[in-house]
Amino acid sequence: MKFGGTSVADALAMRRVINIIKCNLEGTAVVIVSAIAGATNVLTKVYHGAVAGELEKCHELVAFLMEQHGKIVRELLCNELVQRELLALIDCYAKEIYALIRHIILRQPKAPSLQFAKLVAYGELLSSAIMQRAMEAYGIPTELVDAREVIITDDDYCAANPLWDEISNAMVTRLKYNQTGYVMLTQGFIGATAKGITTILGREGSDYSAAIIAAAIDAREVQIWTDVDGVMTADPRSISHPRLLSQLSFAEAEELSYFGAKVIHPLTMGPIAKKNIPLRILNSFDSPAIDGGTVVCNVAGICTKALACREEIRLLKIVSKQGVDGVVFQRQIDNWLRSLTVAPDFVNLSSTVVRILFFNDIAEENPDAQLEKIAHWENITSQGLICVLGENLTSSASWLASLKVKAAMPSTTGLSLILLVPRNQLWTIAQTIHGIII
Repeated sequence: MKFGGTSVADALAMRRVINIIKCNLEGTAVVIVSAIAGATNVLTKVYHGAVAGELEKCHELVAFLMEQHGKIVRELLCNELVQRELLALIDCYAKEIYALIRHIILRQPKAPSLQFAKLVAYGELLSSAIMQRAMEAYGIPTELVDAREVIITDDDYCAANPLWDEISNAMVTRLKYNQTGYVMLTQGFIGATAKGITTILGREGSDYSAAIIAAAIDAREVQIWTDVDGVMTADPRSISHPRLLSQLSFAEAEELSYFGAKVIHPLTMGPIAKKNIPLRILNSFDSPAIDGGTVVCNVAGICTKALACREEIRLLKIVSKQGVDGVVFQRQIDNWLRSLTVAPDFVNLSSTVVRILFFNDIAEENPDAQLEKIAHWENITSQGLICVLGENLTSSASWLASLKVKAAMPSTTGLSLILLVPRNQLWTIAQTIHGIII
């Protein structure tokens, strides 16, 4: 059971989480919590402030964050002794953060990503410490296990890759499989190298943490509890009248999340799809009962129709010059792609045209001198992307003719049609498409 930042945002939200766990606890469970809503953003600002030498600003941000957690403790727990213990722990973490800030300011570390990972991990350490004492106070036997002891990763500190054998061994050692009503509580998002150096799995990586642990212990099911009812046919914050999708295949869920759907982290499906472990997405602000929501499972032929969108896309269109052999063109494109320092997020390649998408409008990768000899290229910024998931969708679809679409191409998997549209018309066009096909 994984609970995101909005699900543990304050004392009231944490009480809801505890009620959900109590209502649904059968046998042994692993509960994974994110930092409280906004905490990672604050800690990211602290890091950048430290790099800029802004000590006073950093201290103000840390004081604000610690006060937020102190308020949760005072509102959530009645026992004064437990309150004092948690407030002392919060103060201890604050002192550790202040020491790390001074280290960054004074030494400007050669490996800043290591310091960044160590700093932002405090969000999860704080929320999990409060949750553990609250769960115990509300009658749920809970062991808090530091994720850095079980999520063992490589040393790519800010986008760490799990070491599967080490994680499986660690989980087998720590998890009490046969203890009825027992909960192992740990943090999402964070891990550590084999040497114990803190790492993070990338932004919004708590979903991925849940999938990693589920695969390691062959869990019966993964539950992602969040602030929406499940996966919708489009983003309800921007598109009117989206429908709830009751079921998705792993491939469909991965496609939507990669191209912009915010409900699930894109890497989540990989580990659990291999083990055929279903994923259920539920609303922690709704009924604590496990019903409704969206189930992601190993099924084929669902033929779901849905949209996902991304803003600020850069398109690099490269067209072979007349008379250039198609094989030569593709070979040169392959060589150039391997040389890039910023990897493209999507490539659509034919014998004469390649369209390359970067999900970051500031990427500055352009064709090199060798490629310019055989191709023309166009750099198009300020684009929006619409991923239209559905069966038998093609770039020649009649409904596309009336829309201002810069490019239309099939996704690599063939599950969806990828459209590029002007950024300032993204949501208007998406709303129109949603009305046509959903």
